[in-house]
This record gives sequence, C-alpha cells and structure tokens, in this order.
Amino acid sequence: MNEDLLQYGSLVNARTQLELIVKALRLEEEHLTDRVKVLNEEAKEISLRIKFEVSHGSKIIQIFLNDLETKISETDKTIDMSLQTVKQQSLYIAEQVAKSLQTLEANTRQRLDLFQKIGAAAEFSPS
Repeated sequence: MNEDLLQYGSLVNARTQLELIVKALRLEEEHLTDRVKVLNEEAKEISLRIKFEVSHGSKIIQIFLNDLETKISETDKTIDMSLQTVKQQSLYIAEQVAKSLQTLEANTRQRLDLFQKIGAAAEFSPS
C-alpha cells in the first residue's frame, strides 16, 4: 500500500506539473494571440499609410506632368511666335533687298544709257 501511495503521489505531482504546463501554454497562447492582433492592426495602419502615400505621390506626379505640359505648350507658342517674327522680318528684309537691287539695277542702266548717249569709250559700255 505504501508503494501505491507513493505511486499515487507521483501521479498527482505529474498531473499538477502538467496542469501548470498547460496553464503556462494557455497564457502564452493568449499573449501571442494579443500580439498577433496588435501586429494585424499595425499592418492595416501601415497598409493605409502606404495607400495614402502612393495616392499622394500619384497626385504630385500628375500635377508635375500637367505643369510640364503647360510649360511645353507655352514654350511651343513662344517658339511659334518667334519663328513667325523671324519669318516676317526675313520677308521684310528680302523685300528691302529686292527693292534696293531693283533701284541699283535701274541706276546702273541709267548710267550705262547715259554713257552710251554721251559717247563714252567702248570699255565702259555694256556689250
């Protein structure tokens, strides 16, 4: 009987130790479950922040592209206006040069005609 009591005592101690281990494991499970909840909440918050930052970044990029497009358009208009001005100035200069050449040609013909009329030497006459 003494042996049975010792064995019973050992079994009770083993059971008590197992109950303590189970209790410790349950506490650890609760702690880990709470930690998982906190981490899931943090993950959701990080995800929302990332979505916000990506959205904000996309808006900034779109604003930049719109501004760039506007500046390119303005530059194109300025270049077109400059080219038009250069073209007009070139046409005006060409007209002035043509008029000057016509005047010079007319003056040269008058002089040649005058040389012919007054009997200038043959070396000055157009042949």
